[in-house]
Amino acid sequence: MKITSKDLVRILRDRARPWLTGGEGSRSKFYNFISEIYPVHASRSDNMRPRFNILLPTAKPEKIYGGIATALKVANEIIISLPENIDIRIIITSDSVNRESISEVSRRLNKTFLVGRPNEDPKGCLVVDLFEYKANPISIRKNDIFFATAWWTAELGFRLAKMQKSMFRRSLDLIYLIQDFEPGFYQWSNHYAISEATYHNEDQTIALMNSQELFDFMTDKYKFKSQYLIPFVVNEEITRALRECKKEKIILVYGRPSVARNCFEVIVEALRLWQFSEPSKNLGYQVIFVGENFSNLLVNELENKCILGKLPFMEYADLLSRSAIGISLMLSPHPSYPPLEMANAGCVTITNNFENKNLALHHNNILSLEKVSPQRLANEIENAVLCFESGSKPIAKIANNSYIFESAYAKEIADKFLTIINNEDV
Repeated sequence: MKITSKDLVRILRDRARPWLTGGEGSRSKFYNFISEIYPVHASRSDNMRPRFNILLPTAKPEKIYGGIATALKVANEIIISLPENIDIRIIITSDSVNRESISEVSRRLNKTFLVGRPNEDPKGCLVVDLFEYKANPISIRKNDIFFATAWWTAELGFRLAKMQKSMFRRSLDLIYLIQDFEPGFYQWSNHYAISEATYHNEDQTIALMNSQELFDFMTDKYKFKSQYLIPFVVNEEITRALRECKKEKIILVYGRPSVARNCFEVIVEALRLWQFSEPSKNLGYQVIFVGENFSNLLVNELENKCILGKLPFMEYADLLSRSAIGISLMLSPHPSYPPLEMANAGCVTITNNFENKNLALHHNNILSLEKVSPQRLANEIENAVLCFESGSKPIAKIANNSYIFESAYAKEIADKFLTIINNEDV
C-alpha cells in the first residue's frame, strides 16, 4: 500500500506530542507491591474536540460482571447527554484488548469502536489498550473528560487530570463512579491507603454512588465537589427473561471463592451444617453454585450440589425462575445484584445486613442476617425452606418504585462540562 504525503500529514497530526512528566512517569519498586496501578507518560494534543474518556479495568465479555456492566450503562447515559459528535475513548487499564472486547463495548454503547494505541489521537470512538502499551505516552487534550469506574482507574484519572492542568493550566473534574467502599476489599495496608486516598480529592471529584445504602455510607464519611445518587436497578434483560413456573427444590448460591466479601466459605459450611442436620429431608434440595467456576474440591463436603459458574443471562434467568431459595452474601455497604435478582425472581432470598444496609426493607422475599456466621446462616436456610414450603413468603416481583434507574444526573453533569468548554471557546 502506498502512503501519500496527505496520509503522512494525517498520521503525524493524529499523534500527540510527548510531554515530560518528571519522576511520575518512572517505574519504581513501589509499583511491584500495588499491581493495579503503574506509571504512565503523557503527550499533549492540540486537538480541541471534547472527548469523553472511560477508564475501565477490562472489556472482555467473560470478565464483565455487575460493576463493569453498570459502569458502561452510566457512561452511556452521560454520553447520550453530550453532543452527538463527541469523541469517545475507552482506556483499558488492567487487561489486554481483543476482538470480543471491541464488539462488547460497541454493543453496549451502540457505537462503532476501533482499537488504538495510547498516543493516537483520532476523532471518533476508540478503545485504547493501555495495559499492553503502557510504555506509550497517552494523549491528553484540553477538553478531555475522565470517567473512573474503580479505585485504581480513579487513581490514574487524577494523575491524568494533573498532567492536563500542567499542559493547559486547567483540568476538568473527574467523574468517579463509586460502586462500593473499595478499601474494604483489603487488609489495612498499602492497598487500603491508596484506594481510600482516592476519596480525598474533594475539589476535583464529581461522585456518583450506586445505591441509596452506599450513598448514605460514603457521604457520611467523605465530602465531594458534587455528589449524585444513582438508584440501584435490577438488570433489565434478566427481568424480561424471567418466567412464571413451578418452583423446584433448588437452592441457588452466588458462590465466588475469589471475592472475599462474598463469604464463600461461610456459605459452604452453613450448607454442610444444614444438610446434615436433617439429611433425609434436606438432601432433597439441589444446591447450585453460580457466579464463577471453581474446583469441586472446595465443596466436596456437600451432597447434591452442582457448579455452573458464570452463566449467559438467559440460562441464569431460567435458573432464577425455577429456584425456590437464593443465597448471596455481601460484606460491604453495597447491596450487590444477585440478592435482588433472586428476590425479583420469586426466590426466598438470604443475604446480610452491613452497617446501614438492610435489603429486607426493599423486598418481602428477602431474609437479611444481622450477623454472618455458618450456624446463623444454617438456621436461616432452614427458615427459608419453611417459608417456601409453607408459602408464608409472597412470591412477588420487585416493587415498581424500588431502584428505578433515572438519568437526570447525566444531563446535569454533561451541562457542567459543556458550559466550561463552550465558554472557553468563545
